[in-house]
Amino acid sequence: MEQVKVFGTLEGNLTSFQQNLHKNLNEDSVKEDITTPFLNQFDKSTYYYQYSEKMKLSENNDVFIYKAKHNAHCLLHSDLTQELPSIECMDGYTAKWDLNIGRNIIESGNISLNDEVIQNIHYLTNHIHDQSMINDKDKKINDINIGNISSLQNFSKILHSYDLSYSPPFFYNTDASKSAKLYYLSYNDRFEHKFILRRQIEDLLIIHDSDGNKVDLNDESIYKIGGVTLSDKNILLPLPQLWGHYGHLTEEECFYNKNNSENNKDMFYIEDSQLIELPNPSSLGKNVDIQIKNSEFPILRLAWFAQNQTSLENNNYFNFTTNSENCFKGYSPIKSTTLNNGAINLWKDYPQFRVERVLPKRQFVSTPMVPGIGLLNLGVDCNNSIVHPSTVIKDGSFSAKLTDTNPNLQFDSSMRCKDNFRLYLVLTVLKCIKFDEYPKTEKERHKKNCTIEIIGNS
Repeated sequence: MEQVKVFGTLEGNLTSFQQNLHKNLNEDSVKEDITTPFLNQFDKSTYYYQYSEKMKLSENNDVFIYKAKHNAHCLLHSDLTQELPSIECMDGYTAKWDLNIGRNIIESGNISLNDEVIQNIHYLTNHIHDQSMINDKDKKINDINIGNISSLQNFSKILHSYDLSYSPPFFYNTDASKSAKLYYLSYNDRFEHKFILRRQIEDLLIIHDSDGNKVDLNDESIYKIGGVTLSDKNILLPLPQLWGHYGHLTEEECFYNKNNSENNKDMFYIEDSQLIELPNPSSLGKNVDIQIKNSEFPILRLAWFAQNQTSLENNNYFNFTTNSENCFKGYSPIKSTTLNNGAINLWKDYPQFRVERVLPKRQFVSTPMVPGIGLLNLGVDCNNSIVHPSTVIKDGSFSAKLTDTNPNLQFDSSMRCKDNFRLYLVLTVLKCIKFDEYPKTEKERHKKNCTIEIIGNS
C-alpha cells in the first residue's frame, strides 16, 4: 500500500505567502523547513512497562508531601484518593457533602524539584480547568469520582462511606502524550507533590436542622462518623493517598532521549496557573479592578469569575452566581470586563455573556455548565496547537462591572442579589523547563544530580 505524505501533497497548493510562513531561506538561498516548537509534545514511548504505586507521604508544618518514586523513568499520571467516612445524623438533622468535594479537599499545592516550584495548583484553578479543559464525555465519570452523586449530594440522615479519586491538573495529567521525565533525575533528586489539604469534616459537610437552617457539626447534630460516636478523634478526614502511575523505558531509549540535542530533548513546555484576587469582597453595582504587575510568562488562556461570599460561608466553594443556595439556578454577577496591558487597551466593556456562552464552545475543550465563568483563549485553538503563545502582561489591569444580570429584575426588584463577591482572575501561562545538568546514563543516576532553569519572559 502506497504511503501518502499529507503535507507533501498539500505543499503544491500553498500560496507564496503561505509557503513563506513555513519555509526559510538559508545562506545558500535554499528554502528550508522552519521548525516550530509546538506546545503539545508527543513524547511518550511505546516501549515502557507500566504500574501504579502509592507515593511516600511525609508532613512538614501542615504541608503534606508526596514524593515520586526515584528509580522509575516516567510518571505518566497520578490521582489523589480520599476515603469519605459514613455520617449518621441525630434525629431531626440531615447532611450532605460539599459539591465537588473530591476537588475541594485540595486547598492549594504545587510540584517541586528539589524544592524549586515548577507548577502551582489551587482549588479554584482546578475548578476552572475541569469545567473548560475536560471533554464532555469524560465529565460524568469525573463527577462520579469526585463525589457528585445523589447519595452524597442530597440531604439525608445517613450518608454512606465512599472512595473519591481526583487527578489534579498537573502538567503530566492533562494530556495522554505528556509525562514527567524522571530519567533526567538522579536517585537523590526529589520530585515532590506538596498539598495544603482541607481535612476538617466541618469544612466539607453541610448540615441542616428540620427547618432547613444550616447548623454546626457537634454532638447535637451528628451521632456517628465512620461508625464511631462523634469525638475529637474522628472530626478529621483520613489522610489521602497519592497514586502514581509509572513507566520504565529501556536504557538505550533513555540515553537516546537525553543525548539527542538536535531535538532539544532537554527542554519541555508546561502550563502553570497564576491566581490573582481582589483584595476585598464587593457588593454588586460597582466597578472593581485587579492589578496585573507582571505575568512573567506568555499567557495562553484567561479565566475570571466572582465568588459568592455567602455561599462560601456555607461551605459551597464552587458558586460564582447570584444564587447562594444553588449555583445552577443563579445568574452571572458580571456584566462586562476591560483588560489593559500597560497603556494598551486589549478590550473594553466586553459583554460577559459572550465569554461565558459563545466563545468557549469555539476556543475550549468544553463549555462550563454553570453561569459566571468568563473564558478567553489567546492562542490559536483549544487543541494545544499553539505555534506562538500570546502576550506577557506588565503593569496591566483587569476591571469588571459587578451587576446582577437576572433578567427577571425588571418585573420583580425584590429578587435582587444582596450578596458580596470577590473577583478572581486566572492566567494560564506557558513555562519552559530546561535541564541544565543531569545524569546522561543510568549509571550516573546513582551520583549525578540534576539542575533546572525555568525560562520565561520576565
